[in-house]
Amino acid sequence: MSRAHVQGPANVSLLRRVRPLLWIIVGVGLMACRPSKGDADVGEGTLSNTVAEHSDAERRVVDLAQPLLSLTRGPCYGRCPEYTVSLYGDGRVEYQGTAAVAVMGAASGRADSAAVWAAYEAILADGVSAADTVYGVDHPTCQPYIPDTPVVTLGVQVARTLRRIQFEAGCAGAPSSLRRASEQIDRVAAVDGWVRPHIQKEKIP
Repeated sequence: MSRAHVQGPANVSLLRRVRPLLWIIVGVGLMACRPSKGDADVGEGTLSNTVAEHSDAERRVVDLAQPLLSLTRGPCYGRCPEYTVSLYGDGRVEYQGTAAVAVMGAASGRADSAAVWAAYEAILADGVSAADTVYGVDHPTCQPYIPDTPVVTLGVQVARTLRRIQFEAGCAGAPSSLRRASEQIDRVAAVDGWVRPHIQKEKIP
């Protein structure tokens, strides 16, 4: 009998003993490469949360270095108060008086930060951020139009950008939410101390 015939059965026997071990090693490797159900759930949850943030709460992503809300009241053909006031998320209030106000120039103060955020949320909920950017004499909703009235500019931070909406007080068809928002900003910022004393003096004979 040749040497090959002597070693052949031994090799076959060795292969039969090793084969189950090889299958075990391959199986373990495949299981390690396959993501577990828990891992898949985490990935899907992260993706879902990201989509939700962009679709449902993108407007709530703010830059605290910028104002959440701002208001500018412009001139009219009389003595209308002219000023700008800005509200920040930490309660800071910045004011700039331009004309027909008690305090001219820059001033600052503090508001209740909870009141600032409540006003911000209420203004967003009122749809102000979705309004047109300009409501003037040429806007189709501004009829009838009352001339010689001040221009009011609202600023609302949306997705880290201060979106400005300008409307003339004489635009009868401008959304009422714009007037509500401007009054709310005035109230939270407590502008009366900077603006109103001048108006009260004007009324004294």
